[in-house]
Order: sequence, then C-alpha cells, then structure tokens
Amino acid sequence: METSQTCIKNNSSIDNPSSLCDISPRVNNNEFHSPQNKISSSGIKKIAEGVNGEIFQTTNFFSRIYNACEIKSINKAHSEISSAFREYFCYLRKNKETFSNISNDIISKLKDCQEIIPPEILAHSWYCEDLQKRVPSINESVVATLTRFNTLNILDKFLDFSHGIVYGGSLSYGPFYNIRDGKDPSDIDLITIVDFSSLTLGDINFPYGRLFIKDESLELFSKRLMIFKERFANLPYNMCLSHKLDLKNEDFTISMHVISPTLWENMTGERLRTRLQHTLSDTEFVYDYREVYVNDTFSNLGSFDGKDYKVDITHKDVEEGKLYKVPLWIKDDDRFHTGQMQNLLVPYFEDYYAHNEIITKNLKIFKEILLSNMVKEETEPSFKNLANMNPRRGVLWNFKINAP
Repeated sequence: METSQTCIKNNSSIDNPSSLCDISPRVNNNEFHSPQNKISSSGIKKIAEGVNGEIFQTTNFFSRIYNACEIKSINKAHSEISSAFREYFCYLRKNKETFSNISNDIISKLKDCQEIIPPEILAHSWYCEDLQKRVPSINESVVATLTRFNTLNILDKFLDFSHGIVYGGSLSYGPFYNIRDGKDPSDIDLITIVDFSSLTLGDINFPYGRLFIKDESLELFSKRLMIFKERFANLPYNMCLSHKLDLKNEDFTISMHVISPTLWENMTGERLRTRLQHTLSDTEFVYDYREVYVNDTFSNLGSFDGKDYKVDITHKDVEEGKLYKVPLWIKDDDRFHTGQMQNLLVPYFEDYYAHNEIITKNLKIFKEILLSNMVKEETEPSFKNLANMNPRRGVLWNFKINAP
C-alpha cells in the first residue's frame, strides 16, 4: 500500500494548513447568513466536468455543499457539508484509488469550496453547546482527517504481522467533522487482530516503524507485546493489549488495541450471537493490559434507548503496565449494552485493511446482531438508536449520516 504523505499543494493557503485552520472558537451563535456569491447549477456542472470525468459523483458533492449553505442552522449546515466530504471520500476508497490520489482529489474539492462555503464554517471553529466542545472548521477538519488516514496508510506496512486494522473513535464517527488539530488534537483509535501464537519480535517491522514513531514509544510497545504474549495471551480469558504510540512529526497519538482472533470472535462473531440468544442477564469481561494509569472507576455501557449501565472497573499493577478488568458487553434484563471496545465499531463498522476474511465477515455479523437485538427489544432500527450505544452519541446525533 502506498505511503506518500498527504498532498496539500497548488494554493498558497492550502500549502500552509495553519492558514486554513483558524482554531480559535470565534462563532458561538447557532445561525449564519447564506453566502452572497451563490453558484448556479450550471456552474456546479462546469466544475464537475473538469474533475476526472466523474460527473455524477462530483455534481452530487457540489450540489450537497451548495444546498447545505442554504441551511440557517450553523450546526446542521456544518454537519451536511462534512457528510458530503465523508461520502465522497468513501466513494473514492471503494473505487480503490491510491491514497495520494484520494488526498489530492479531496484537497482539490476543498479549494473549490473556498468561494462557496461561508467563512463561519469554512475557516472558523466554533463551540457547540450540545457537544460541550469545540467543533473545528471545515478547513481544519478536512486536513486533519486526511493526515490521520495517511497515518493508517503507513501503518499497513508497520503492522503487516496482523490480520488487519479496524479503526474507530472520532475517525470513524466524525471524519471531516470532528477531527481536530491544534491544542486539542484528535487521536486515532485502532483495533488490530494478531495471532500471538506465531508472533515473534522479528515480525515487528522496526526499520519502517522508526520512520514515524518515536523510538522510546516503539521500543516500549514491542517489549509489552512480548510480555503480553508470554504472560497473558494464552490465559483462558479475553485479553487485550492497549498502548499509545507517539508519532515523530505529529501532535496526535495512536491508541492501539491489540487483540487475538478469539477475542475478536467473542466480541463480534457467532460466539457473541449464540451467547446473547441464550441469556437474559450476563456480563462478558475483558482484561486490558495498559501501559498508563486510567483514572476511571466505572464504565458506562450504552443501550439502544440511550440509557447507560454503570459497571465498576478494577485494576492491578503488572510488569510495564496495569491490568484492567472492564466489561466487553452486558445483557441486563434481556437488554444489550455494548462495551468500550465494541463501541469503537459502532455505528459504521469499518476496517481500514483486512488480510483475513474474519475481519470483514465479523463486522457484518456484529451489525446483524445489533439490528436483530433492536427488533427483539422492540426498538425502531434507526441510525439514532444505533448511535445511542456509543458514549459519543451527542456527536453522532449532530453529524447525521445514513445508517450503514
């Protein structure tokens, strides 16, 4: 897979991402005025015809951007614009474009949007009362999202000992919308599935990893992988290794969750389906080997109706880290509550790359399990109710995309 850096060229403001990304929270109001320099439908088509012959997709993209600019609510307009970028990005990925081509195309669209999108959204971040946090400008979030996907592109070689990468967190539920740079950068949340029985220290691609991961972070990660293999991987429990990787040239980190194929099956596959079909109340735990102390004494597990189930978290000190006992999932009075690791997958169920069919197969099964439990619990199978499972449901309600 290609490993070139995100391409940001051909415009002085885009050459310097910081000039695009004014991250000061200037806009606190909920409305803005539509742009005066409107672009006609013929103008949209003219732009579309000049982009690689993909007239339909590009026309659809610009039509959505223009229509979003007619919305009075800054929150809703921002959401629609970000959604247009995300769906166009997904279209390019499904077309199996190289990452550099995808990045160049998205940046080209962003350049074309400089005269269409109002500056309140395009260049200024704003504080969203519903989310209780800063929402980045479109300029900031598009560049930040592409930077993080470029990092995933690089990880393909570094993690070639794994079965695949599944990404979650804000990169899954809020690309081009809630991905921030600056003083509060969004990190990358990943699950990677590894067969520890055959893993050796030589499998870890040190030369390549050292190009973009800080040496001390990479060395501790490899050491903890071997400790995990020797002490924990063969225990008859659900075991996970979590580690934050510090990057050399970026302010954000990678939160890596390394699990076995068995745990992947227990949290997403037929084993999970069988357990849920034969129990009214039960709890499945996972032991998470973390390198840092987490100041959490309990975990809130969401349900389809948005109600949280509170579970206490315990931990003990172990070599090079701490071992936390956290809920993988809970069934309470025949109502299903997803755990923290499952919530990384909800609601879009996306893998970045998969070397083993168990990855994509189980993502489909997990989606089927959730939808079938919605019906069983007499909950309408809707995107909002699916989003209720995720503790970041506030972001998902604001950043509305069609249900997967």
